[in-house]
Parts: sequence; structure tokens; C-alpha cells
Amino acid sequence: AKARWAVNGKREFGQPRDPAASSPTCGASTIPAALAVMSVFALSNFQFDITKAYLLASPNEPYFITAPPGFRSYLRLKHDGDVPWEPSEYLFRVTKNLYGDPPAGRLLYDLVHAFLTRDLQCRVSPIDRCCFLRSIVDKGKRIFAIVLLYVDDILVLGHDNIAGEVAAAIRHRFPTTEGGDDYLSLEIRNDLAKGTVTVNQAHNVATLLATTN
Repeated sequence: AKARWAVNGKREFGQPRDPAASSPTCGASTIPAALAVMSVFALSNFQFDITKAYLLASPNEPYFITAPPGFRSYLRLKHDGDVPWEPSEYLFRVTKNLYGDPPAGRLLYDLVHAFLTRDLQCRVSPIDRCCFLRSIVDKGKRIFAIVLLYVDDILVLGHDNIAGEVAAAIRHRFPTTEGGDDYLSLEIRNDLAKGTVTVNQAHNVATLLATTN
């Protein structure tokens, strides 16, 4: 089981947050369209999962949280039965983006957006804010790479040289795990020889069934 610091955003006070503070997810029609482009142009693909993605961004304004349930017991265990200070009398200033905070998704998007547009000179699709395009002319031929963002999953599609450069830059900038053939629980098989792309969720279904009685 995973354990992580989180905040209960439903208990925040003040005005409602901006609706744009949702988690960054590319549109449902963007993924099949990008896969079609991958098939037509015989593009390479790289798939990543950003590790502890939300924690990489910093809050855009100062705020504080109370100690989580059980924190007093944690202090007792850590200090051989003593509680050096009473958690209920203190607030914690949040210095990292935390799961559960309403603007957390937007802060993650802003972090990735700044990297892709500023450092990699990508352009944002006018119809999908989570679809980015980098295009250059190499030896008289135009080549391109497409980057799709779905919360903390990244899919890079493109011609070999430019797609490899984008993928290497993402690895260098963010802590990632390689997605292999699994992006958004989709098993993507790109057969460059046949010019086909197949997608299925057989592995994901088998995993889900294995966890149920």
C-alpha cells in the first residue's frame, strides 16, 4: 500500500478555486488522433510516468495545514515514548504541492508547460492544452515530435532524432519511470514494418481481475 501526505481540500476556507485548477488531462479524442499520426508517419514512441509528480511543484501562495490523524502517535514512536511537542498546538506551512489541494493539478501543469514551451520550444495545441508539438527542419526535411500529458503520464511520439531528444530532456528534467508499452493502461504496439498501431487493455484487465475475488 502507498502512503503519502495529502490535504483535505474540501475543508479549505475562502472563495471557490478557479475551475482551470483541474488535473492536466489530454482530450479523449487527442490520443487516437495522435496514434493515427504515429501510424501514418511511422513514428517512434516513448512513454513515461513522472514519479511523485505533484510534489515537484511549489504552492503559488502560502498556506498551512494541521497535523494529520495519528501524528501524535508517530511522535511517540519516534521519540521512545515521549511526545516532545503537542501537534494540536501547531500548524505546518506547506512548502511542496500536496495531493488533495485544489490547485495541485494546475501547478503540476504549469511546471510541465513551462519546461516544454520554454526549454524545449514546444507549441501548445490550440484545441488541447495537454498536447504539445515541437517541429524543426533537419537536413532539409521537417520532422516533429508530439508530447501528450495525462496527469503524470507522458507520451512522446515523433521522428527518431527529435523524439529521442525530447525524451532525453524529459528524463533529465523529471524523475521518471519508463512506461514501456503501457500508457494510460493502454498497451500500444507500433509495428513500423507494417505501418500499424494496435491498442488493447488485456494486461490491465488481467491485473484488475487478479485483485478481485
